Amino acid sequence: MRNPNDRDGFTFIEMMVALGIFTVLMAGIYTVLVICDCTSRTGLTCIELSQDARLGIDRMIRELRNARRSTISIPDGSYITFEVPGNSNTIQYSLGGLGGRQLIRTESEADTVLCNNVGSIQFSPSAFSGSIISITLQTQKTSLSRRDLTTSLNVSLKVRN
Repeated sequence: MRNPNDRDGFTFIEMMVALGIFTVLMAGIYTVLVICDCTSRTGLTCIELSQDARLGIDRMIRELRNARRSTISIPDGSYITFEVPGNSNTIQYSLGGLGGRQLIRTESEADTVLCNNVGSIQFSPSAFSGSIISITLQTQKTSLSRRDLTTSLNVSLKVRN
């Protein structure tokens, strides 16, 4: 027979200890989730920067390969102008747009944005051959975690015409 003074269940102290352990575990799990989310967003921002830079530089490379060598002009390395056979318009690639952080293609006074978040672009002709041009495109963006992310693309291309 059971003693009427015996009670089944947990004491108040046991409940408080269990609640404390649960709180510590949940705080740890939440911290891990926040760190994973931040890392994921930073990775996605890096991928976005790389893809944007590649798309912009790919279009530029296609046109520059077909440019007339005699029309290519790189005055100070920060922009390039040239003409493509079959097109009498001069094409220019330079930084501009919002805050000077966009790669802009200009033809016949019409601007086209090729790439955003551009930190710098440098054009340089080869010292050995006038038909080889080197391009360095650097993109920059601050992530949500306040980290500065940078991507740099270096390309050397040979002009065909």
